[in-house]
Amino acid sequence: KADARTLVAFYLSRGDARSDLGRLSEAIADLREGIAIGHENGVDVTALRSQLGYLYSWSGDNKSALQSFLAIAQENDNPETELRLIACYRFTSQVYIYLGDLVHAEEYVKRNDALIERKLPLLGNDKFRDGYVREVHFGRGRLFEARGQYREAEEQYRIANDLTQQLISTLAGAVSATFLSNLETARDNLIASGGRVKERQGRFAEG
Repeated sequence: KADARTLVAFYLSRGDARSDLGRLSEAIADLREGIAIGHENGVDVTALRSQLGYLYSWSGDNKSALQSFLAIAQENDNPETELRLIACYRFTSQVYIYLGDLVHAEEYVKRNDALIERKLPLLGNDKFRDGYVREVHFGRGRLFEARGQYREAEEQYRIANDLTQQLISTLAGAVSATFLSNLETARDNLIASGGRVKERQGRFAEG
């Protein structure tokens, strides 16, 4: 009997919890329910769509993941919320790579390059500034790796990882445990990605 905004927040929270427990199908069902309620009642559902896209991709359904991220891009294509597009474009590019479409993957990397160039001077001391920049380098790294440009990918992953470490230190105690956990997962992913591209350059011990 709660209002729509409360229900949307509830389904996001329970979806996150179930995701952390590895119960992906239940998490996906919660997020879809929250999105339906939010969409029907004019409540922002970007956070739910993002998490849903991640879960679809992690479970191997990249076509559904792509639809989630394209919906985010469509719903946030305005000056008030366009910073949300930076993470969205990065993962959209990554999903296109998973689907074997490097042309569209490059398109979204370029969109992020243009967006961060335009928005960065306006961010000032924004506590999430490093996070926005990290997403851009992460996306470049993924594209370089997909093209076999492993040394270039290594450098982008290194920069992205350094920024992630800084962001974790900055936000510790200031954000939810789930948000911080997602950052730590991204950091570990970047470390692993850096090791992988070193190995592909023949630097096996470093990798």
